[in-house]
Amino acid sequence: IAYGSVSSGATIANAGTGNWTVTAGGAGQYTITVTGETFVGSSHIMSGTMNGTYGFISLIAFTNNILVQTTNTAGTNQNAAFSFVVYKP
Repeated sequence: IAYGSVSSGATIANAGTGNWTVTAGGAGQYTITVTGETFVGSSHIMSGTMNGTYGFISLIAFTNNILVQTTNTAGTNQNAAFSFVVYKP
């Protein structure tokens, strides 16, 4: 239902499906909102990949948004470019 790429500065690098927006939180924290979608429990399958750097990424469905966290290999939050995909079975 949605996919795209986000720059480390929380701007849209590749709009993909074009039905989503992104905002920045603190270091390594991003919120993705998908137009017209309600995220409840395990209703969606989500995956993310960091682009151009080593580290870890997690995606969590929360309050009708997708919360994304990126960290370096030591586990410290750091801004990073990433791509994501959301599927609704």
